[in-house]
Amino acid sequence: MKRIPLVVTAAFLAMAPLATATLAVAQQSLTHWPRQCRGDIGRVCRAVAKEEDKTILTCLQENETRLSQGCRKLLQSYGHVPENAGKRR
Repeated sequence: MKRIPLVVTAAFLAMAPLATATLAVAQQSLTHWPRQCRGDIGRVCRAVAKEEDKTILTCLQENETRLSQGCRKLLQSYGHVPENAGKRR
């Protein structure tokens, strides 16, 4: 069996908390968004997912035809996208 050098093991263990914390922050940043839109944010607006809410909402509005039905209906109910959103132009 191959032995992993102690330095490599120590480096990996030192980076593990950082990776876990980064993942937690990324997940936490979207938890206040309604569940109907979280997937759309990750899929359609990934580039701005860590930005402020207004930027994310603008991205969702600009990509209204690519949104899931649940997210689109939720945004329509709040008046953020027109009722006919989602229909291909």
